[in-house]
Amino acid sequence: MTESVSHDPLDFNDCHPPAEHDHAAWREDIRAALLARLESVLFTLFPAGKVRRGRFTIGDVLGSPGDSLEIVLSGDKAGLWTDRESGEGGDVFDVVARNQRIDARADFQRLLTYCSELVGRADRTPTRSASRDVLRPSTSWVLPRRNGTIWTPTVS
Repeated sequence: MTESVSHDPLDFNDCHPPAEHDHAAWREDIRAALLARLESVLFTLFPAGKVRRGRFTIGDVLGSPGDSLEIVLSGDKAGLWTDRESGEGGDVFDVVARNQRIDARADFQRLLTYCSELVGRADRTPTRSASRDVLRPSTSWVLPRRNGTIWTPTVS
């Protein structure tokens, strides 16, 4: 025989913690979104860039004028970049991280959050902020009293 345990639906002391997000899937989702909008993302980061023969060119990862840095815009190598002057290169996450001066290895969560904002997506991890119900000066309350007069609160 099975014992039934009664559970008070209003008792939240034994609630399960929120499910962990699949960060690998989120990373791939953001990567796909970056690659789908690669040219507009790059022009957002590097307004002085140019498109030539299927490649986005700019001077360096900080957006200096020039054509030393090339980023492939389509195909299997889309999002990969090479800086011919410095010999550096990497993927789309790396170029965004360097442009924003984010250490991709130490703070990849911050990089993913920035990239998700860059492509117009909200972070999957909800954040709670303290909200206050503030009575604004433009708010007016008109409350009738029992004796027929009107009571209006003063806002200070």
